[in-house]
Amino acid sequence: MRSTRPLEFSKGFTSWFETGFYVFTSIQPDGGWQWVGDHIRPRVRVPESWHWPVGVSLSNEFGYQRRDFSPDTWTWEIRPIVEKKIGRWYLSFNPILERSLHGDNVNRGVEFSPNAKAGFDFTKRISGGLEYYAAYGSLNGFDPLKDQQQQFFPSIDLDLGPQWELNFGVGVGVTRSTDHLIIKCIIGRAFPGGTTPPLTKTCCSPEPMTQFIRSAQALAAMAADLPAEAVASAVAEPDAAVRPARDNARRRNRWNTPERTPRPAPKSAKSHTAE
Repeated sequence: MRSTRPLEFSKGFTSWFETGFYVFTSIQPDGGWQWVGDHIRPRVRVPESWHWPVGVSLSNEFGYQRRDFSPDTWTWEIRPIVEKKIGRWYLSFNPILERSLHGDNVNRGVEFSPNAKAGFDFTKRISGGLEYYAAYGSLNGFDPLKDQQQQFFPSIDLDLGPQWELNFGVGVGVTRSTDHLIIKCIIGRAFPGGTTPPLTKTCCSPEPMTQFIRSAQALAAMAADLPAEAVASAVAEPDAAVRPARDNARRRNRWNTPERTPRPAPKSAKSHTAE
């Protein structure tokens, strides 16, 4: 069993702009703890005063990960975020574009890795949902289905009060190239110094409140033949969250991610920024 420990600090500068910074580390099977890399993630969102029918934001993530954990040392991700709250239902879609800037996959060009979530509020503090992470391949031509990475995560989100949030999910791979089983847990802690946006739910990696810090995102790889690349986490994220699909095969981490091991992926369009 291997696990990833990414830490994210996020600071809101205006009601529509924030910047996050990730530090990725990995716990090895022998118990050693290693630094994997760092990423920076500025994000802008459409202000609520525009009264759009859906929440929309755009995140750019640029970062470095050590060659020991990824065949691509420098990467860039563009993450559009579209979300909608309909009664007790929450829907989110992230049509993510990823690009290797230095490493083995530079020649693949821009790749498409969509994430999505459908969630339902059972109570004011408990919601459940289904998260989807995928890596289809290059825009020049998607990979064959057997070589694509696709995972489904039944998940639960807990609102533990004004300062704490928790997301937990168990992911199942449905293609040959995807890890069969992954467990993720994300804990969010808010600190004084800003205001909380009206909607703080996210697809798969809670980014709660202003001056958010993702204090822990653990990814445990349960498959016996899990490749070492799946250890390095981001997204997520995602935030990488925390971004399990593609990262398992060839990237540092969501991280899924983070957000990225599971890349903290389908994130909320709400920017957790100061008003």
